[in-house]
Amino acid sequence: MVQERRTRLMGAASSVVMLFAALSIVHCIELGEPVAPCPFSECDGACIDTTKDRAHCGACGVACNSGEVCSAGSCAVSCQAGLTECDSTCTNTDIDAANCGACGTKCAGGELCDGKGKCVGGATGCSPGLIVCNDTCVDPNIDERFCGASGDCMGTNAGTVCADGELCDGMGTCALSCQTGLINCNGTCINPDTDESFCGATGDCSGASAGTACADGELCDGTGKCALSCQAGLIDCGGTCTDPKTDESFCGATGDCTGANNGDVCAPGFVCNGAGVCALSCQAGLTNCNNTCTNTDFDPKNCKTCGTVCPGGVCSAGTCGATGVWQFVGVGNSTFASTVSSVAIGTLPAGATKVAFGVWAGESEDFDLTGNQGNYTMSLGTSSCTRSDAPWVTVEGECIVVSDTQTDFLYDNNYPNSSISECDIQFTAATGAIVFSDTSASEDCGFAVYALMP
Repeated sequence: MVQERRTRLMGAASSVVMLFAALSIVHCIELGEPVAPCPFSECDGACIDTTKDRAHCGACGVACNSGEVCSAGSCAVSCQAGLTECDSTCTNTDIDAANCGACGTKCAGGELCDGKGKCVGGATGCSPGLIVCNDTCVDPNIDERFCGASGDCMGTNAGTVCADGELCDGMGTCALSCQTGLINCNGTCINPDTDESFCGATGDCSGASAGTACADGELCDGTGKCALSCQAGLIDCGGTCTDPKTDESFCGATGDCTGANNGDVCAPGFVCNGAGVCALSCQAGLTNCNNTCTNTDFDPKNCKTCGTVCPGGVCSAGTCGATGVWQFVGVGNSTFASTVSSVAIGTLPAGATKVAFGVWAGESEDFDLTGNQGNYTMSLGTSSCTRSDAPWVTVEGECIVVSDTQTDFLYDNNYPNSSISECDIQFTAATGAIVFSDTSASEDCGFAVYALMP
């Protein structure tokens, strides 16, 4: 009986011990064991590697589009070199224990993917050159999460997590990661084809590989060469910014201003007219009529305006005049006790066949001549003329008709039947200009001029 009771007590004690052990297990499960810190990013309460998670690519909440994968923290259609897409995630199958050697090949608990795509046991099973960081074999020379890690990959030995836009450069140092076509120059990704500070740079962008800093007024032309930068409307012609609409050396030039694109060199007397066309340039007072400079005040084919033809062949002061008659040109005079030189009287009209000059001298007072309406009058014939003496019958003077209008002439002390010595008239055939001079400081001179029109 005693033995049976003792047996029952021992059984009850065993049950209590087992119950206590079970409760301890439950208690441990409920309280949970200490959890290791998340080595990646915590997104929505989960530890996420944002370098390859499609729902959190590069940062929490950044989801890749359908058909894209997350590679090195960026959504992409395909994975970067060295990575493999496994279930829409880019991973390194050399070290990924969940995809060791191939997608879906999982290493058993406690095993690592050794860096060569093989599952091995123990924390020391990584291939040479790799170390264990967060239960994964990593290459600390290139791994962006443990760049430069060493030893146990804990604390100060855990290396550096490279920032966005950086990579682990192969020597365990985070460095700028530039897109295709860009290179790292002084810590900035630049396009060496267009960057004016490193135009044409290559390689490591240092020393002879740093390219050229374009000078003021230049740009990097898209092919890695510094070239002249011209304002809108100008083009580079021979190293000079040129306006092809007005430049007489490159009139009408286009594009690169070479060969057939270099425009025209305007001939002497021509200008680039503002529309890129060489055009005749006329002096002041003349007009370009059909590429000929002319005086529209006297040109019977362009009277006042280009193309206006005078039926009688006479244009005077921009007005078509009568024909076969003497046409008044102008008058001039000097004052007593003064001299003048080359004072304009007028211009012989185009088409005039003869010119008549009336000259008076010796008066002791000032006067004006207005043709036949002044103090003196002229009577004109086709080959000769006379002038009146009234109101001073003793005044010296002469009236002459000159038939040669194609030759310059100067009448100086050569008036027939006259002793005038101080009054001179000069005619220039090329321009038709008629001027007078008074060389005496004690006499007056007066002139009236007429032209015979055909």
